[in-house]
Amino acid sequence: MKFIAFGLILLPSVLNAQFAAEQTISATESGKSIYVFDIDQDNDNDIVSALYSENKLVWYENIGGGVFSSSILISDSVTLPYHVIAADLDNDGKQDIITANNGDSTITWFKNLGSGTFSSKRILTNNAIGATSVFTIDIDNDTDLDILSSSFTNHIVAWHANLGGGLFGPQQIISSSTSINPFVVISSDLNNDSLPDVLVADNLNDITWFENLGGGMFGSEQIIGSIFYLFDVCAGDLDADGDNDIVASNGQRIFIHENLGNGLFGTQMIAVSDTSIIDGGRISLFDINNDGLPDILPSETYNQRVINYRNLGALAFSPPIIIDSTTTDLCTDTHSADLDNDGNMDIIVSFEAVSSSDKLVWYKNNNTLLNVSEIRSTQEFVIYPYPSSENVTIRLKENFETIDRLSVFDILGNEVLVDYKIITTKELLIHVSNLVSGYYFFNGQTKSGISFRGKFMKE
Repeated sequence: MKFIAFGLILLPSVLNAQFAAEQTISATESGKSIYVFDIDQDNDNDIVSALYSENKLVWYENIGGGVFSSSILISDSVTLPYHVIAADLDNDGKQDIITANNGDSTITWFKNLGSGTFSSKRILTNNAIGATSVFTIDIDNDTDLDILSSSFTNHIVAWHANLGGGLFGPQQIISSSTSINPFVVISSDLNNDSLPDVLVADNLNDITWFENLGGGMFGSEQIIGSIFYLFDVCAGDLDADGDNDIVASNGQRIFIHENLGNGLFGTQMIAVSDTSIIDGGRISLFDINNDGLPDILPSETYNQRVINYRNLGALAFSPPIIIDSTTTDLCTDTHSADLDNDGNMDIIVSFEAVSSSDKLVWYKNNNTLLNVSEIRSTQEFVIYPYPSSENVTIRLKENFETIDRLSVFDILGNEVLVDYKIITTKELLIHVSNLVSGYYFFNGQTKSGISFRGKFMKE
């Protein structure tokens, strides 16, 4: 049995100076759904936004230096666009845009013509009544991206085969059971057979998945867990064991089901609980601190704050790390991407105003300490055991001599106290038995200037 920590439910929120103050992208527009990618292929990330109430699809050009253009119209012929994503559908090297439109029951896509311009809308189906979600994946293993969709009102989970050349096949039904109210659909290989399965958030009941049997065929509904009023579901390898676990939210709680292999899942664990939240909106998995583990980024609609939960390893998560607690607006969607090309994952948030204008903002990630991809040392070394319960040994290629400095930090960037000693001329022993389970980062230097930086895991 893996170690599971429930401290997140009990500990207070953590304020984090890692993120800068809110920076405005738009002071008047709020997207029901946002997505971030390099629209105009100029090597920086732009933002596309589905303006639900305005019946528009727009994008904001990243000009550089944290500055964005005013909104640029993609289409004003979408009706209540509820969800937007992007993917290269026609294999021309440019990301196209796909939307689920709640108002006219359509799934549409817009071809990226280059230089920030798009085609008129192309309708895949008008039988997605109450459309809520779209997702792209190569369902039939023919090397191009097909399109998944969910529509709440007519209970349909479906896919469209990519035929190549910008053409798509008709709607193929995966499920139309009236017992399922599909709010979100995604795809992930849940049983490690190299075929992408389909995962559904049933808004009124269950986390459901359908096994991909190959050839565009799917098995019957399989229930992973039951959550009333389910808003979102996503999949990712939370515990770094090589398979994709399930994360789901009903607004007041975030749940985890560990993937046990062979299509089996563990019992439901409550990773996050906040009874003050009425409507939690969507959740996303992003590796915000570049430690190789997916963190949870929720859209806390009625709690009027921006937060994230850091993945501490072993299916444990940090207390809520507050990025912004001063907003008085309602969060409609969140996303994470590097907006300023500094290697750090920034956070983008769309707000629906309570008393003033809607807005789209971002928060710069100033993190340098915990950016694992940036860790450099002037000396080769090995770390063992990994993970460790009592002691961590660092063995250098050359002699340690005298340690000038050794600092150890937890996943939140807080320095922790540890005892250490040199046990041979090339080996340093750090005592970690007093630390709670999770990932830690160390930064050391000898009197002669040899530096050694890295991370270890306390089990």
